[in-house]
Amino acid sequence: MTFKTHGDEQQQLHKLVEELSRVPLWTQRTSAPPPVVSPPGSALAEDDKHTGPYRMSYAVRFALTIAVEHLAGLRSSITDCATCAPHQVNLFLNSSYSILRGALENASRALWLMAPDESTERVRRRLCMQTGNIKQSDKFAELSGRSHPAPKATRLARLQEIADQAGLTGQSLSMPQYHEIVRAAGEAIAEGQGAHFEKLWKFCSGAAHGDEWASYGLQERGEIVLRSDGISYQATASTAILTTVTTETAAVITCAFALYDARMNPSS
Repeated sequence: MTFKTHGDEQQQLHKLVEELSRVPLWTQRTSAPPPVVSPPGSALAEDDKHTGPYRMSYAVRFALTIAVEHLAGLRSSITDCATCAPHQVNLFLNSSYSILRGALENASRALWLMAPDESTERVRRRLCMQTGNIKQSDKFAELSGRSHPAPKATRLARLQEIADQAGLTGQSLSMPQYHEIVRAAGEAIAEGQGAHFEKLWKFCSGAAHGDEWASYGLQERGEIVLRSDGISYQATASTAILTTVTTETAAVITCAFALYDARMNPSS
């Protein structure tokens, strides 16, 4: 929805654009070729030794890349409006939150993978993620009427072998739900913040699904007109809510990059 901004909306929009101005720098980072191997002596190099072909460093980099790509899409939808007049912007009632959900989930996944201080727990989480990947790809193959080159049981058995070699015999390799990953990432950022970030994720998910409780909460309503057959009003996107959720999501990405740099540093 295109609309002219004024007053507090203009201030919120300025903050929103400022938050998104970091995206090109992040895109440069994720677009650059990753190191062939993690720096010797770094935490991620240690993790890579125990994750077999499912390298931890690759999984983290992949999650960060997808998170940044989502925010780049949001930035483009807001700042690259070819049909907008001066002092106008293009905001959407719901779809922006679908994009933010993707950014938040992937940035949280990167943090969740790297957060534990113990390498064995980081390795376990990486293998949990691969368990989910195996099961989901198998379901997709089944829906597509195709069979995977290697049976699911064979791939899961290979994963268990890697876990056993890493000293994880008997430990769960089940992939957690995304609300759990986001909550854990929030706790990694600051103790007691898990529920806050899970709430943001729930809000974005509700908007992505078109749930009325979420969609209505994201709107700013204009004049309400009472009619004999009901009511009518004009709904516009809330600049304040979009700015807040974008700022919080950018904070998760910032923390994920900071931890990635630390885990790639041999002296950390």
